[in-house]
Amino acid sequence: MKNLTVALLGDPISHSLSPIIYPRLGRAAGVNVTYLAYTVKKEEAVHFLARLYNDGVDAVNLTSPLKTLFGGHNLIVNALEGNKVWNTDAEAFRWSYAKYLMGKKTALIIGTGGVVTGVSEVLQDMGLSVTVAGRSMTRPGHISHGVAYACIDSRWNLAEGMDAVIWAIPTEYEKGPALFLSPDTETVFIDLNYRNQEHLWFFKPGAYHNGLMMVIQNAVLALDKINGPLDQAVRDEALCLYNELQGSL
Repeated sequence: MKNLTVALLGDPISHSLSPIIYPRLGRAAGVNVTYLAYTVKKEEAVHFLARLYNDGVDAVNLTSPLKTLFGGHNLIVNALEGNKVWNTDAEAFRWSYAKYLMGKKTALIIGTGGVVTGVSEVLQDMGLSVTVAGRSMTRPGHISHGVAYACIDSRWNLAEGMDAVIWAIPTEYEKGPALFLSPDTETVFIDLNYRNQEHLWFFKPGAYHNGLMMVIQNAVLALDKINGPLDQAVRDEALCLYNELQGSL
């Protein structure tokens, strides 16, 4: 069985399910995956990457807050012909949620992390008008000028009039803007986190979807980039993982 070593870099990383997901999907693909996770600050990232590649790591996943350092890319593969980078967030988001967004016209993304790059591209490609809301008064440089930008203001009902709301604030931020979505709203609510965060809203929206499927699909896409095309056994294992983890979170 082929051996692969994949590392996750970010801060924090303790919440990550990737150390569970990758070895399971790897076995289904006939690959022995060793998955390592490192807490890495922004200022350490470039030197840390170089060290990992010298140590023989095959690929690196990037999570918050490191994605913005690499143009929103979240996967770097150590190839003989030079490092290759991908943003699998966009494809994973489309695969996981596009069916719920068909026919929608407006979307609000709450948060400005690296995942927003791919998500906003997909939403625009589907024909939605996109607004990104963040804490900064000025537009972060990685937010496309093709989308509207607004500073989060706790006195403003951010979701009002939006067909879709994408919550992209990392799990570690306990204090977020208030969301006033009634239980009978037709707004599609996608929480890119995958753990219970019901303390963040007054009423859990009816059309609610968490980020677990996107996390698993990201791993499927990453293994495809690292090891080559995957067969149906991996897709089946991904669905089993989703069902198992969804019940435990």
